[in-house]
Amino acid sequence: MNTDWLDPEHHFPDQVLHSPLTITTYPTTSNQHKLISLSDQPAFDLIVIGSGGGPFEDNLSSYFLKSKRQRWKDGFTALEAGSGFGALTRLLDTPSTLNGHEHGPFWDFDLPTCTTPTDASSMSTPSSAGSCPTYPNSRLAGTIYSSLTSFCITHAHLDHIAALVLTAGALAHTPKTVWASPETVESLLTVFAGGLWPHLADRTGNLPLWLRNLDLGLHTPVTICPSLTLQAWPIAHGLITDSGYTCASVTNSPPLNIRMVQNQTVYHSTAFFITDEPTDQTFLFFGDLGPDSVTGVNLNQNVWKHAFPKFLAGKLKTIFIECSYDSSRSSKLLYGHLSPPYLFEELNYFANLIDTTSSGQLTGLNVVLIHVKDEAKPLDPTQAPEAPVRKRILDEILELEATKFKLGCRFVMVEQGERLEF
Repeated sequence: MNTDWLDPEHHFPDQVLHSPLTITTYPTTSNQHKLISLSDQPAFDLIVIGSGGGPFEDNLSSYFLKSKRQRWKDGFTALEAGSGFGALTRLLDTPSTLNGHEHGPFWDFDLPTCTTPTDASSMSTPSSAGSCPTYPNSRLAGTIYSSLTSFCITHAHLDHIAALVLTAGALAHTPKTVWASPETVESLLTVFAGGLWPHLADRTGNLPLWLRNLDLGLHTPVTICPSLTLQAWPIAHGLITDSGYTCASVTNSPPLNIRMVQNQTVYHSTAFFITDEPTDQTFLFFGDLGPDSVTGVNLNQNVWKHAFPKFLAGKLKTIFIECSYDSSRSSKLLYGHLSPPYLFEELNYFANLIDTTSSGQLTGLNVVLIHVKDEAKPLDPTQAPEAPVRKRILDEILELEATKFKLGCRFVMVEQGERLEF
């Protein structure tokens, strides 16, 4: 194995190889729209409105979610709200059929079957069949958004809330509930206080956005849309010092509390356990997180320990987790994120809760990779072009899995415009 790209801080013991699992995809006429099935008995439908972690504002974290047994028009939730109307309209602008249906991943939103691009001059142009009116895709995006009942926000960084802010004044069928940690709600109240953005959100339920606290202590479940409930757990997205954001490891001993580590403030994100009540199937969705070995607060371990019995019981088969950078990224420059070696550090902790003596402990687990940081650095004409960053990251992960860890899980790098059932 060529290990030149590995962070030299990581040395992994050899384990026994486990064969990979397969993914089912369905016919599509678009390179962007894809239906991926991760289960033969799926409980959830999810559409990737945005999967990136910046810097491109048209592809930021945003995932539409519903129970497989419910209709979109009866209410769905958005996990994160980085991208919104703009990304949604662009996805609708991509002509495609997916699984034999129109409107790509939005085929079952009960949208009109005759549409046009967003060019307003074409609004009155008859369809080719002359049998129905045409609609701009911006209006179709508004129709889709009208059935959204709630947002679930892991933390208040802009790549997770930009669309929540920008669309607040244009939402239909309000108020929309915004579920978030108390810390995140306080940040959102600051955003909507009138200086950064108009007063369109508060705790009363009388404005377009109804900000509601998630219980991070007792992890009390809340209903986020028909048939789906959510439990929230705090995780660490880095440490803040007087000089700004840091990601360096600061301690090897347990902290006195989760807020302060040697006079540094923990910036929290959230992990969501989302359950489909009719089937009792659960998946785990991580917000941005740093590795426990770097942050020193071990909040991720609490999440893995809660996930462990659910996985053993066959009730948790999928996790969404970030991998923002490739393996060449130094731990000192992670800024509360993961790279492939640190992703495996976390997954290996989870696997060792199950069994420390054998390989393949995570067989049957889907690991959906999200929040890749897109590259926008200037071209260097003296160097050969690199592979796209998502491909590099996935290749590194698959190589580590095949040659070192052999955990048995299946890795999926999602892209904007894809639809998953799991």
